[in-house]
Amino acid sequence: MIRRYSGRQGDALEKIRVLSVASGAAPELRDVIRTASDAERFQVTLLDQDKIALHEAGAHIREVESRLGVRIGIEYLNHSVRTMLMAPQLKDGLGRFDLIYSMGLFDYLTPRVAAALLGKLIQLLRPGGEMIVGNFHVSSPSRYYMEYWLDWVLFYRTEAEFLSLLDNSPAKDRARTFFEDSGCQMFMQIEN
Repeated sequence: MIRRYSGRQGDALEKIRVLSVASGAAPELRDVIRTASDAERFQVTLLDQDKIALHEAGAHIREVESRLGVRIGIEYLNHSVRTMLMAPQLKDGLGRFDLIYSMGLFDYLTPRVAAALLGKLIQLLRPGGEMIVGNFHVSSPSRYYMEYWLDWVLFYRTEAEFLSLLDNSPAKDRARTFFEDSGCQMFMQIEN
C-alpha cells in the first residue's frame, strides 16, 4: 500500500505510522504483522469509540506478540468521530501517518459529516502517505436484506457520490475508487 514512502529518515529506520479509524478489534493486524521484522517496521494507532473493541484488539495484539516474541508499537485511543471533528488541531494530538484506513465507518456517516472527517484525516497524512476508506456501494446485493429484514440502514454511495465527499478538498485530484472482489464494498484511495 505504501509505495513511495521509504521509511528512512537520515541513517535510522523510521517506523511506518498507521492509523485505523473505527478500528474495531483490528483482526487484520494478525495478517499484516507476521514476523518480528514486521513488528519492528510498524507503529500502529487504533482509534475507536468502543472500549470493548479496543480491549479485543489488545487481546489480538498480545497473541501476536506472544507468538513472535516481540513487542508491537501500538497505541489505543478511545475517541469518537465527534471528538475528532471538534479537535481544532487534530494532527497536534495524533501526529501524522503514512497510512490511514477505515472500514465500516463511512457507511454510517451523513455526507456532511463524512466530508468533514475526510478533511480532518487528510491533514494527518504525511507526504507520500495514503488513505483508504471503505463504503458499501449502492448496488450491493445484500442492501435490501440488510435494510428490510435486519433494519440495518446505511449510507450506500455510488463512485461519484463517494468522490464528491472531497469536492471542497484539494485531495480530490489524488483520489480514486476501486472495489473488492464481490463488488459490494467500494474503497476510496487518496494519495498525499
